[in-house]
Amino acid sequence: CEGHIDRKLITQTWDYSLPRFPASGQPLVLPYPPVTSITSVTYVDSAGASQTWAESSSGYAKSLPAGPQADFATIYPAYGVSYPGTRTQPNAVTVRFVCGYGATGTNVPAAILSAMLLLVGHWYLHREAVDTGINSVTSILPIGVTSLLSPYRAG
Repeated sequence: CEGHIDRKLITQTWDYSLPRFPASGQPLVLPYPPVTSITSVTYVDSAGASQTWAESSSGYAKSLPAGPQADFATIYPAYGVSYPGTRTQPNAVTVRFVCGYGATGTNVPAAILSAMLLLVGHWYLHREAVDTGINSVTSILPIGVTSLLSPYRAG
């Protein structure tokens, strides 16, 4: 279900790495909503030294939409500030962030939990490696599952 909706259900910490900051004026968009916090933003400067970019009036600002259908979180330079210069290399920018609905399954929206139960029931009913029945298609999600999950698809 996480893969289908491109969200993380249980609280997790992720590192998101990029070769550079986005173009001027563009936000840095984080995957896996809902993002609950940003732990750090680090980058490799043009001299090759690792630097930390702080959240402040002279650093970055953030937008962390909340709620069960939250949009993507973004980071952007504070007013009047530009992205720092980075060295041209893979993983020059790394954002560590926390995402997910909560520490336990009780925090996951009920519709997603229902979709998971339907999917487990479907897999139990069709547990053979190959289903050769006339009206069966095992490579797609059952329609009830996709209907329950579609409001939560990120993006």
